[in-house]
Order: sequence, then structure tokens, then C-alpha cells
Amino acid sequence: MEEIQYLEKQIDKIGHDYELLKFENDALKAKIVELKDKNEQLERKNQDMLLQIDSVLNISKVSNG
Repeated sequence: MEEIQYLEKQIDKIGHDYELLKFENDALKAKIVELKDKNEQLERKNQDMLLQIDSVLNISKVSNG
């Protein structure tokens, strides 16, 4: 009987630990989505800046050329 109670406690602990890990996993997945979105925004801004630099360089070449 004592062994059964011990095993039941272990099962309860594992269930509790699982729920905590599941919650943490969901939070980390949400953070990954957030970071991916931020990364995409930064990539778009970077592309815009590169296009602006290219445009300025072309205008400079035409002006000096």
C-alpha cells in the first residue's frame, strides 16, 4: 500500500512537471513567433535602406558623370 501511494505521488509530480513544461514550451513558441516577426521587419527595413543607398549612389554617379 505504501508503495502504491509513493507511485501515485510520483505520477502526480510528473503530471505537474509536465504541465509546467508544457506552459513554458508554449511561452517559448510564442516568443519565437514574436522574434521571427521582428526579424522580418528588420530584414525589410534593411532592404529599404540598401535600396535607398543604391539610389543615392546612382544619383551621385549621374550627377558626377
